Amino acid sequence: VISSIRTYTLAADIAALAVSSYDVSSLHSHLSSEKPANLFDGNPGTYFASKALPSDQWIRLYYYFTVYITHLIVYNRADCCWERAVGIVVSVLRDDGHVSGVCGTIARAEKFYNISCGALGNAAEFRLPYNPTNHSWNYLINLAEIKSYGILYGRYNTCLV
Repeated sequence: VISSIRTYTLAADIAALAVSSYDVSSLHSHLSSEKPANLFDGNPGTYFASKALPSDQWIRLYYYFTVYITHLIVYNRADCCWERAVGIVVSVLRDDGHVSGVCGTIARAEKFYNISCGALGNAAEFRLPYNPTNHSWNYLINLAEIKSYGILYGRYNTCLV
């Protein structure tokens, strides 16, 4: 007896995911050059900066619908500060705010990161855990662009038989 059948989608169904809103732990300043909306404005020349506070720093990007996130591409600032991304934990959150899947942790300073995922949720979270042994500038988030890719939940489902 078959208890369930998982349907798989084709790569052609994977698309860029639109961000409906965002939330951040802190703002470095209120300058337009550092605002959170810069993270998904399509311009890797702009960036977002959080404050360097003695607490976890995070960014949450919310999607219009529940989505299956296949991968995320995260761009560092072009001009400096790549080491600030090291240690960021990328997760997918459910509607209730709980983690449905951890996609990975950024381990080294690079121009950009292609992070494989594979989790269902309505938000992506980028969390930099506070580490008191780092210098103060090393526990702020300072990224240029985040692009999310995946499948709308209605196109990736499990059918009970």
